[in-house]
Amino acid sequence: MIGLLQLLDEEKLVKEKAKYCEIAMYAANQLGDEEQAKKYGECAQEEWRVMAGPDSFEVRRVEDLLKDPKKHPSWRLNPDASER
Repeated sequence: MIGLLQLLDEEKLVKEKAKYCEIAMYAANQLGDEEQAKKYGECAQEEWRVMAGPDSFEVRRVEDLLKDPKKHPSWRLNPDASER
């Protein structure tokens, strides 16, 4: 995912970056990786603030997970996935 985000930056495709940061945030949270979920969540939050506005639904949606990733419904959605 890091390579994709770097490529989006290099190609100045900022419109897509918020969406992919958010996808990475949820994926990390589903795998139980709180650190990565927060990292990508902060990226998504920053990008959505620019794209949709600081008080947008998108920003609030990301902030909901960032408050406490382990309490978000996506936390360890598939606990067996990290054992593979």
